[in-house]
Amino acid sequence: MEVANFVIPAQGHIHYYLDVYPPTTPGQPSVTAPGTYYATTALFYTWNNVAAGNHTFYVQLVNSDHTPLNPPVVAQAAFVVTPQGLNQQEGGQ
Repeated sequence: MEVANFVIPAQGHIHYYLDVYPPTTPGQPSVTAPGTYYATTALFYTWNNVAAGNHTFYVQLVNSDHTPLNPPVVAQAAFVVTPQGLNQQEGGQ
């Protein structure tokens, strides 16, 4: 992830989300159920043991108190996890 015009940790930090859209209600913490998000000052995060299938990964810049910026700053990327042991040729791709 790359951040511009925002100073980590002076202005806030990053929330990473897996398969859940980030909450963006002003003044309310941008947290979701345990295991669906991770808060950090790091520009990367690795999700472990992600099940095979289609997933969406979201990243949100938040204030130090976990509330969203105004306006919210959210990015997303869709990806597919293939079953372990399946190579691209077997999957027909």
